[in-house]
This record gives sequence, structure tokens and C-alpha cells, in this order.
Amino acid sequence: HPLGSRRLLFCCVAEKSVPGPQPQQGSSMGKKKAAGKPRPGDVTCEGCHAIFRATDADETPEMRTGALLDLAVGSLFHEAMKLRENLYQQERYGPRVQALRGENDSEARELFAEFEKILAQTAQSLDVSVGEVAALLDQTRKQLRRSMIALGATGITARCLYEHQSELASVYAEGVDALFADIFGDAATGYVRAALSYLESAYYAEALPPLEEAARRAPDRKDVAGARAYAQGMLAFFSREYATSVARLGEWLDTAPGDGDAVWVRQALAGTQHIERLMPDDESEEVIADAAALSEQLRALEAR
Repeated sequence: HPLGSRRLLFCCVAEKSVPGPQPQQGSSMGKKKAAGKPRPGDVTCEGCHAIFRATDADETPEMRTGALLDLAVGSLFHEAMKLRENLYQQERYGPRVQALRGENDSEARELFAEFEKILAQTAQSLDVSVGEVAALLDQTRKQLRRSMIALGATGITARCLYEHQSELASVYAEGVDALFADIFGDAATGYVRAALSYLESAYYAEALPPLEEAARRAPDRKDVAGARAYAQGMLAFFSREYATSVARLGEWLDTAPGDGDAVWVRQALAGTQHIERLMPDDESEEVIADAAALSEQLRALEAR
């Protein structure tokens, strides 16, 4: 499927052009300056060359995998252009030549003979070109998969695949779970990586659906439960549902490893410190006290 292949190629292109998940416009907490990266509509043969074309210094197996993808995309592009030109000659020039030939222009007989020869050659090459493009498209699809496995095991690839599951299904009938398993080792980890990419951009609401998918596939994973509690706590904070925020952030701290995630700790601490400074008229004393206790725990983690 051409559109699906184009957008899936963007996943791999984005993975190579951006060093890790990039933030989008989120809350004031956790904002980062997003690096420039190609958009799906910008993926071209030249863009693939710029990202994947190997140099003399690129001799790693991963770079060779990308270089093969570059060759496949470039070859597919040129074969498709040849097919397009042959079709154009048959559909546009052919009828026009026949119409003009009917006018019995004897002086242009040799020119018409040349036209007929060209049209006959393009007609013969059409079936061959269609077969070559179809075969090359299938091989490019397979090489894209190998490239994502070799190069794409970070959050931005998982996030892109998660967001474009309809296009993915048109290219890889086995679906996102199978592709996640190939890239990340198991499907749940792919959903977790997608969710972590959202969390790095402070997109807490968007992180919850992939975390739910991960929990369905791996209900005993504590990191999934912890990330979900953290996302719920931060989302509740920005919704000014402070009691829920304190409760969920407390659940996250109960499941978090001893050192915690430094960025998450800083963001959560900013939230709990805000809550503990609220006046009793704005929030219950119990919630304020619980927020202060969480702040103390978070400061201890931050100091490690």
C-alpha cells in the first residue's frame, strides 16, 4: 500500500534523524525544545539518501541495513517513475498519434513509424515494469521491517507505529503487536515505549491508552502500573484534581524503583510542592498534608 509504506518509512526516518523521543507542545512542566525532523509528507528519495546513505565510515551492520533500505527506496522510486512514463505515453500519446495518423499526412509517414515503434516498446515493457515494481515494493517492505528492528528500538518508532496502526495493517497484516514483538522483544514493551515517549513530551492523557494496552498484555509488570499511576497523577494535577493527583502519585512512588526517574521526580515534586502551598480554603488539610509528605519523599529521591 503506497501511502502506508510512505508513512511507515517516516517512522524509520524519524528514528534515525532524531536522537530519541522529541517533545511536543505540552504543559509548562517538562517542556523541551523539539529538534527539527521530517514530516510524513517530506519523506522522499532524497530524504532517504540523506539519512541512510552510507559513507566510508559507516561500516556497522546497522548502517548497512539502512543503506540497503536506501537502495531499495531509490530503486523503487526510479522504477515507479519509468512505469509512470510508459503509462503516460500509452494513455496520452497513443490516442493522439492514432488521431493524427488518420488525417493521412503522407509527409510525416516516417515520424509516425517512429511513434508506432516507441509505443510498441512501451506497451511491451508495461507488464515487466509492473512486475518489477510489485516485487521491489514487497522487498522494500521487508527491508523496512529489518531496518526498524535494527535501528528503531526507541520510543519515537513505537509511538509512530502506535499512532498509525491503520497504515501499518495495510503493509504488515500481522499488526502492531507482532511488529512490536520483533522490535522490542514483546508487544507490551512496545506499548510501554510509546507511552514513555508521550510522557517525555508531557502528554499524560495520550500516554494512558498505550499503557492500558501494555497492562492487558502484561498485567504483572510493575513498571506499567507505576507509569500509569504517574500519568494519572500528573494529569489529575493539571486538571486541578489535587486529591486524585496525590493518591496516584503516591501509588507511583510505591511501585517506583529506589532511585526513580529523575525527570518524573522533578515534575512530580513541582506538583506536590504547589499543592502543599495551597490554603485550607482551596484544598483539604489532609490532601495538603499528604502532598507535603510526598514532597519529602521526592526530595529524598532527587538528592540521590
